[in-house]
Amino acid sequence: MEVYADYGKFKKVMKYAEEVNADGLSNEVLDSSKVKELEPSLSDIVVGGLHYKYDSTLEPEDYIKGLKEALARNGVDIFENVEVVRLEASRDRVRIKTIRVGFECRSIVLACGPWINDVL
Repeated sequence: MEVYADYGKFKKVMKYAEEVNADGLSNEVLDSSKVKELEPSLSDIVVGGLHYKYDSTLEPEDYIKGLKEALARNGVDIFENVEVVRLEASRDRVRIKTIRVGFECRSIVLACGPWINDVL
């Protein structure tokens, strides 16, 4: 939820909200009383807000743990903290040689976060 204490800015956001809703995303423009209903600890200077119903939050560590478990249940091999020595890609196969093992697959996922450029 975004909240606004400046009515001029809030008025611009209301126009943006209409455009976003027209694109099929769900958000709701809230007057000050609705904002306070959702978030009672906010200051009384709030004039309104925009509630992005399609947004959510999560705990990244829990998400990754659950994702790994689901992938493993579906037969995906996961190699963590393994140095890749060589990677060769053809049209339909990827050959990977690590310091521990070599293997072939149809696709790979490099999940290195901000270090992806170093890996590539």
